[in-house]
Amino acid sequence: MADLISEIKWLKFHHSSESAMKDKDFLKNKSYDKYSDKVTTFIAVPFFFQLWQIKLLGNVEKATLYNKVRFFKAASLIGAIALGTQEHIALKKQFTYYNRFYPEPTELQKTLSNEAQIFAENNYTETPIEDRFNAVENP
Repeated sequence: MADLISEIKWLKFHHSSESAMKDKDFLKNKSYDKYSDKVTTFIAVPFFFQLWQIKLLGNVEKATLYNKVRFFKAASLIGAIALGTQEHIALKKQFTYYNRFYPEPTELQKTLSNEAQIFAENNYTETPIEDRFNAVENP
């Protein structure tokens, strides 16, 4: 127990509570959903051009329009991949920030919380000091 008492200041400084961990998970999920929506929007444009190109397929009169649509589809796909990559990098930076701001609990914190749960499950009640002294004096 003396070892744990000496670590209290350190534990207070580095401890992240359960609510903070939930906040971290909530923020990560929220940012991933935002990223997913943006990437879906980026891919929608090349998908539209692909459908338009399929509609123009086999029509000889619209061959020049077919070539223009094919070019725009390729250009929009490259742009969507570039923007998606940029958003992915921004998401990784955001996750790194959340990991630094809300650090994972250390092994000491995990063992302390596990011990506290075990004591709570067993309905631990501390024996009074007088009873402890009486037990030592009268074995």
